[in-house]
Amino acid sequence: MLSTVSAVQILVMLDAVDELESRAKGKAQVGKFIADLQNRTTGTFAGDEWGEEDTRFLYGA
Repeated sequence: MLSTVSAVQILVMLDAVDELESRAKGKAQVGKFIADLQNRTTGTFAGDEWGEEDTRFLYGA
């Protein structure tokens, strides 16, 4: 999650968010990736697909 958030922040700073759409539905894919990291029961987010949940990942969501 942290590297994904950093990548999105860089795209925003460069006014290049539309680059996510240049090859595929990138905005939707990024949103789905982040949403899939959420534990629906607790509301917390994992930092990656291995599932370490921590409040520090909330700012990226």
